[in-house]
Amino acid sequence: MQNEPKSPQLNPDRPATGSDNASAHDSSVQNEPNPAQINDVGARLRSSLAQRIWQIEPNRFNRLCAIAALAFLVVTIVARLVLSRSDQDFPQYYMGGVVARLGIWDELYPIPKPGATRNPGFIEDSTMKPRYAAEMKARVPSGDGVRYMQPPPFALLLWPLSFLPYRVAYVLWNLGLMLCAWGVSVQAGWIYRICMNRSTHGAGIVTLLIAVSPAAHRWVRVMNISPLLGVLIGVAVIGMVRNRPVHGALATWLAGLAKYATGVFVPLYVALRQWRALAWLVGVSVASLLISIAVMGRGVFDEYLHVIAPTLKNPNTLVGNQALQGCIARIIHGTHATQQLEEFQRSLGGRPLIPRPVLIVLTVAQLATLATILWLMFRRWKLGPRFWHERAPMIFAAASALICWLLIFSPMYWEHYTAYLAPLWGWLAWEATRSRARMVLAIAVAVLCYVPWPIVINDLPEPLGSHILWATMIMLGVAIDRMWRETRAAGSDLV
Repeated sequence: MQNEPKSPQLNPDRPATGSDNASAHDSSVQNEPNPAQINDVGARLRSSLAQRIWQIEPNRFNRLCAIAALAFLVVTIVARLVLSRSDQDFPQYYMGGVVARLGIWDELYPIPKPGATRNPGFIEDSTMKPRYAAEMKARVPSGDGVRYMQPPPFALLLWPLSFLPYRVAYVLWNLGLMLCAWGVSVQAGWIYRICMNRSTHGAGIVTLLIAVSPAAHRWVRVMNISPLLGVLIGVAVIGMVRNRPVHGALATWLAGLAKYATGVFVPLYVALRQWRALAWLVGVSVASLLISIAVMGRGVFDEYLHVIAPTLKNPNTLVGNQALQGCIARIIHGTHATQQLEEFQRSLGGRPLIPRPVLIVLTVAQLATLATILWLMFRRWKLGPRFWHERAPMIFAAASALICWLLIFSPMYWEHYTAYLAPLWGWLAWEATRSRARMVLAIAVAVLCYVPWPIVINDLPEPLGSHILWATMIMLGVAIDRMWRETRAAGSDLV
């Protein structure tokens, strides 16, 4: 047998000579891995992993991503429920159900405080009526909380909550919102796949990125109904694309019953000529209104329309309000000053929060933007509904433009309202595949919306404090650009 070559060794019985040291050094150098080789091995491993992932059948990959997204939300939300007892916006919904169960409709809404610059949903800006306050003290551990501010009929839907102990209802409410947040992320993946017109791994990636974002966690943590609205918006828009009038109409109706967000979809239904959906929407809305009046009486509706609704136009100056009006108010008066709410309200001394000339300019911009969106929507009316159904991204762009317009020019655009746009981020991800410029814009929207920084840093100066507003404006611009491209291309086809 041939002897293997021996590696150089030092003799321990004699001192090492210079040649011995040189040999040892050469051996150690030879045995050390080359940094270039390490990088090459790492690159090969990453390439191999990517290839393995990409070899998974797209539909199976997307299901795995949806499961991973749900698992992440379950772990993080359940952990928060164990570690935190903050109930933030939940008391108003629980008490809405209590009022519905007891039938004390004249106690549903609080009494606004004179001179308050915000709506009476906030503790500091309203006084609870006696019976409402007594029930709140008896049922809610803190004895106080934000007031019910939704339209009267929505309280009827909250009635089942009142049969549960507060803590049980609190846990179930959070788990329900968690499922809504997960549903929004899955819908975004669906919309991406619809725009691509084929199964793709990108749908699962979009789902996972949204579900693990701090923004999605915030949607649930605030305990408002924003994730529910996001899911309903997703159902409504996908229903438009799939021509499912009942699904779309019911989702639009329920979201409008909770808040007015989906009311902006009415002109889109007209542009699509989905008359069955409109008929369902009108019929269900009228029926629910008549039933609510029969059960609740007219008094609570009169109070909502004449006392509560006028205060909803008051913008909030907290950094969490990403509406254009809130941004302008912070620029005029200073971010730090506007965060000290009680002192700031006293300093105004009855003066308007935003000067009238500025409000006129905002109104003109609001109407001009809406006119542009509607013009693009109805520009090819003569081509009929086929024009839309051959261009699914056009429908998603129009829906995005309408929601963005509403959020930007609304007096209130809380940071968790990004849930309204989240299903349509799937369309925005598809836009990122169309050109490098739109990829940059889509990445900018994702970066600006991914973390709700105003909650982390509540004294963030402008323009940094309104980063979600800027993201929404970018998304609006991309949506208008898509509508312009599609209508222009359709016009050139006619020539």
